[in-house]
Amino acid sequence: MTAKIVPFPTLDVQSLAAIDKLIRTYLAEMTADNNLIDYVGDRMKDFIEKYAYKSFVPSFHLAIPPHMSQPQVDALLCSIEEGLQRNASQMQEMINKIIFERLYREVEIYEQLVKIRGLK
Repeated sequence: MTAKIVPFPTLDVQSLAAIDKLIRTYLAEMTADNNLIDYVGDRMKDFIEKYAYKSFVPSFHLAIPPHMSQPQVDALLCSIEEGLQRNASQMQEMINKIIFERLYREVEIYEQLVKIRGLK
């Protein structure tokens, strides 16, 4: 009996343009400063493009003993797929948290630049 390939779960990934629009809309609700919106929006777009769309593909060899029945094999594969789905969801949640932390940090950086350079 040969092992079946378990496909890694796919994520519903929003387009970069949609995420950029969401970020800029969120920033516009925070402030009327268009310079801040452009500065932070551009930097976040670069950040998301570099890091948020990186894919993780687990790779492992799962040898299934030949004496396992097909229902046991199916149950094992289902359990593995469910675990991978949970991991993918947890990874996406962590990525979202990192993006928001970075967003707030970019706003702080912009505000410090404005103070230092006297841009306002």
